[in-house]
Amino acid sequence: LADMGEGEVREIERVFEEDEGLLKFFDDEGSRPGQSVRLDARAPYRGTVTAEINGRPIVMGTQVAGRIWVH
Repeated sequence: LADMGEGEVREIERVFEEDEGLLKFFDDEGSRPGQSVRLDARAPYRGTVTAEINGRPIVMGTQVAGRIWVH
């Protein structure tokens, strides 16, 4: 997800599973394999991206976004 361009839509392939807290965050936000994701905005100086997953905007750090693999 971290490498997507603004406005780009892809499908979540997998999420990082080795951090229980992060996995709970992904689950709470609906970031699951098979879900559609659109990258809405980047804020590089803040270190965040805004993505839309399941019709909901989600702001996350670029490190977290890098733990969501898309295709």
